[in-house]
Amino acid sequence: MGSGRIRAAVLVTAGMGALSACGGSNAHRYPAESESNFLSNCKTSALNAGASQDRANSFCQCVLTGLEKNVSYADFKRIDTRMTLGDRHLPSSFIDAVSNCR
Repeated sequence: MGSGRIRAAVLVTAGMGALSACGGSNAHRYPAESESNFLSNCKTSALNAGASQDRANSFCQCVLTGLEKNVSYADFKRIDTRMTLGDRHLPSSFIDAVSNCR
């Protein structure tokens, strides 16, 4: 499966539910529980899109690293809430944060 389809599947679905029961704010490092939830959802989405386990692991870690560098935790929570409510529009900051992940 092409990296574009994997990336699209992950961008649309990985954030959903990634932050449940998490608090705090840090623009450079998200809380451990949020990271764990995000990685779990991202890997599931990537695997469902046809990625191998190794590919899913490396891609999702890259996505998380990019988000933590470029998207504040507060913004990430807002994006997650909107996605949970059905809004599939992702701001450019979110897309830019992961555009180099392959």
